[in-house]
Amino acid sequence: MKLNELYIGDTNPFEGDRTLSLRNLPANARVRRALVTVEASNQFEEMIAFTNGRGDLGATLVTGSNFIEVDFHARRTLASLNGNNLSGATLQIDMGGTYIDINERGTILSPEDEPFSLTSGNNEKIPSLTVSKFKLTTSNPGKNITSVTIRSVPSNINIRLGELPAFWMRLGELTTEANSPDFTNILNIFLQSATVENGFYIIPFIIHSDTLARLNVRVEIDYLLTQQGLPPHLPKQLYNITLVPFLMVMKIY
Repeated sequence: MKLNELYIGDTNPFEGDRTLSLRNLPANARVRRALVTVEASNQFEEMIAFTNGRGDLGATLVTGSNFIEVDFHARRTLASLNGNNLSGATLQIDMGGTYIDINERGTILSPEDEPFSLTSGNNEKIPSLTVSKFKLTTSNPGKNITSVTIRSVPSNINIRLGELPAFWMRLGELTTEANSPDFTNILNIFLQSATVENGFYIIPFIIHSDTLARLNVRVEIDYLLTQQGLPPHLPKQLYNITLVPFLMVMKIY
């Protein structure tokens, strides 16, 4: 028999671990083949919106007299931003406690360079730098950042069953589809002590991504159903046939 389950994660981004529970493998199943397919969503950008200094994904925003600072509290790759009264604002990025000015080419500003500056702040592209914090410097009155768009691709994917070690690791960025090796042996080991509910195993698949990810996950399992010869309430009877007497009948003519 075959089990084919698909989780659609296009609208449910995560970072770190995500647990998906499979609950429709019968408790008397013996697995013959098991595969997982992971597919990255086509959306590789996430918008972080800000309200009253707080943003999505734990980001924060601080506005001073001549600057606006965004702290992601994680490593993020910049893509674009939206805001008000940002014309002429220059860009600085945090390099571990010190801000560094960025030039118009997206590299560190030198004395001979022109600084990178915004033209309007309306869905404006900014250099694709990976940072934890960045700052816009401007004295414009009423300046504000309403949202920042970041680029994010699933990376260093691994999958494990419950507390067992990962049975599959896929290093690097994932932009298309990837298939796990057959993990039948590991799954059968897990099932020996798995929780059973309403006649079905509860199997937690723990998916990990180092970066923000939107993943579609397909689980394919080929299995056999095992069945006891007697109902469980009937005792088994053992007979030693060598001790059973038999009668030999002889006919005389």
